[in-house]
Amino acid sequence: MLAAHKRTARLYDIRNAGRYHRFTVSGKLVHNCGYAGGTGALISMGALDMGLKEDELPDIISSWREANPNIVKFWYAIEKAAIETVKDHTDRTVGMIGFQFSANTLWIVLPSGRRLAYIKPKLQPNRFGRMALTFEGQGMNNKWVRQETYSGKLVENITQATARDLLVEAMHRMELAGLDIVGHVHDEVILEVLKGQYTVDDVCAIMNQNPKWADGLPLDSDGYKGNYYFKS
Repeated sequence: MLAAHKRTARLYDIRNAGRYHRFTVSGKLVHNCGYAGGTGALISMGALDMGLKEDELPDIISSWREANPNIVKFWYAIEKAAIETVKDHTDRTVGMIGFQFSANTLWIVLPSGRRLAYIKPKLQPNRFGRMALTFEGQGMNNKWVRQETYSGKLVENITQATARDLLVEAMHRMELAGLDIVGHVHDEVILEVLKGQYTVDDVCAIMNQNPKWADGLPLDSDGYKGNYYFKS
């Protein structure tokens, strides 16, 4: 689908999909549904502003989860592995994601080999009365506080960190190709090149190469050229 509409449409993985065509909010895929977000997440993304009623939101969430059972299973498999690793300090894996415990830290090993650290993890009851994974990290005003995490949040951390690793690998390839990187914003790379030296397709071809640790991962990218940077 992406290839068929390249540079002709804004795509956010699923567009107007699911029962009532309401997996999108404000014209975009509801990403927080993919990270176990609930009613509050939809409201924060503008669900009520686009005309939905609050009592409709649970049905939207249920519909998304019914349509994406493997993602839901992945949330809980990741959370279970993290909790069990904190309990028994035994290494384990979920697919290409590893879990380790050392130096009073839970480590999540990404496909790239880079690790995410959750300092001084503990299992504590949360506001819902169930045992939840907590760890120490920086909160408001850079103060060190104990924070709670959960299935969807762990998967969000893993997903965003893996996306970062893909971007960094692509930036290395660009530098080796002689491209001048002057900045990057989230998932975008900003280049300064001489007119006529490279095309957008040239740059996308470099971006779309899979690192060895991501062999088989479907990658695609898009871009634009102009005299100054702007959010497209």
